Amino acid sequence: TPSFISRSLAGFFDTDCMNIFLSLAVISLFLAAYNRVDINNIRKKSPIILSILSGIFLAVFALNWSGGFAYLPWILFGLFGFHWFYRILIAKGDNITEKLKHSWFFFRGHLLVYVILFAAFFCFTFPFVGTAPVSSIVAVTTFFQTAKAEGGIFPNVWISISEEMNASLGSIIGRVTPPIFFFSFFGLSMLLILFLRNVISYNKYEGSYETAFVGFLIFFLSFFLISSSNIYPLVAFLFSVSGILFGLVLKNKKFYVETFFFLFIWIVPTFYGSFWAVRFTQMLALPMSICAGIALGILFDVCINAVKKYGK
Repeated sequence: TPSFISRSLAGFFDTDCMNIFLSLAVISLFLAAYNRVDINNIRKKSPIILSILSGIFLAVFALNWSGGFAYLPWILFGLFGFHWFYRILIAKGDNITEKLKHSWFFFRGHLLVYVILFAAFFCFTFPFVGTAPVSSIVAVTTFFQTAKAEGGIFPNVWISISEEMNASLGSIIGRVTPPIFFFSFFGLSMLLILFLRNVISYNKYEGSYETAFVGFLIFFLSFFLISSSNIYPLVAFLFSVSGILFGLVLKNKKFYVETFFFLFIWIVPTFYGSFWAVRFTQMLALPMSICAGIALGILFDVCINAVKKYGK
């Protein structure tokens, strides 16, 4: 995407090419470890090894860019919080104590992933920078409001000045690219419906998706009205509605609830941060690309199955 190209050797080179690779490596290895946890055997080797590798890559990221890495731990913590709340919601039991007990049994192995990851991280960073990464992780909670791109006019005046400015919605979409941006809305909306369907099937709720559908319509319609000076919010609204409708017609679709949690907590705060400084669009392009890829992959799968079914 343009947000990547502008920060590569084709534009204004910095550590950003490594930052994108390291972000993806940390998250990929973490999710691989997280999804391989065996709740009946928390000593399983593959999650432990993958957790160590994820921690090492996070350490390299911290040493490569002392400030930029700090948002990743919060995304990982957010996944744990969202997922635990979800497991409590669907856990067996007549009261909260029983639900907590059942959910804790599920999360013992997942918690071990975090412990090993951050143990590996601090083992590799402490000899070089001490406890500085801890301060960075804490400080990142106000990072978008208090920090933007590095100042100065060297080596590239235009990049240094422009990236300190607030970004418009059009600028964000242009840097992420419209197809990725809009299909990510489609994908996230579809994943939300699949998630709600999963919750409903576990709890055997009676009723339909009307409440969720109307709520999402109101949310995006409000977004459109607030930003009615251009066409982009309307297009995002239409893609989101399409994603909702597509999610409603999908049947028996296998779905990891962690997918929705993780992409939601990755995209939303990063999207917010992009309005504070243009450079954060490079962080936004990565989760939006993944979300758009999931959407297009499911669409492709549905089309292929339809051709096989009706093309005979």
